[in-house]
Amino acid sequence: MKALLYAYNTEYAKELAIRLIPFGMETFPFSSEHDIQAEENNEESPFQVIFTEKTEKEFLENLKKKYQNQPLIILTSKDLPPSEMRNLIPLGISTIMKIKNQPEAMVEEIVQFMTAHNIRSKDKRLHIRVQPKPHETATASVYLKKMARFVKGKILDISAGGFALAAEDSLEISLLAPGELYDNVILSLNGKEIKTVARMIVRRDVIAGFKFENVEPNEMYKIATYIYNHLEENYQRKLKSMMSESE
Repeated sequence: MKALLYAYNTEYAKELAIRLIPFGMETFPFSSEHDIQAEENNEESPFQVIFTEKTEKEFLENLKKKYQNQPLIILTSKDLPPSEMRNLIPLGISTIMKIKNQPEAMVEEIVQFMTAHNIRSKDKRLHIRVQPKPHETATASVYLKKMARFVKGKILDISAGGFALAAEDSLEISLLAPGELYDNVILSLNGKEIKTVARMIVRRDVIAGFKFENVEPNEMYKIATYIYNHLEENYQRKLKSMMSESE
């Protein structure tokens, strides 16, 4: 599920976006109305839910005009006066959430709201996948107990749900069994080491797909940060292209 997030505090918005990735949300933070306007001119906008800290009536009306059927959620750092609340009602606001100091607490409230109101992604995949760039270091090592050695290879793609591995040795990977749980899996993403548990789902030749199981929160945060950085880079490139076309 893709979400647009307009926020004044860009670092807080980034933290929210990273922590929402494990819940299947691909969130794009904005802090500039100019960028928002460029996105509004995109006829194929992918956003399925809108979060905004900006509550000016004209701004919200423009958002609602563009995203008529998408939930529009107000994030606020302070209690809104009754007069402002009354002005928001005709705009079809889905809810108003008080911004929490801790991003993880804010994420919990967002996820609970989405679940309670059955707001679900239209995408077939639950998690967003990214592919490492050729110049990146993205490797995985899966420990094979019976051989007392690691099966190593390059990561072809990765999401908060799992990863695909292209093994260095076809004989070694043939020793790994689909359905088997491996409790010593080490990922290396641009120098950051992640230790976790994963189950092999499928294997074809030297390529195998793994599903993460019981990932520790701090390790999942590293994975989500890596994914976010890829998504952000790709989206900024796309946004610049849209802005240049509109000039």
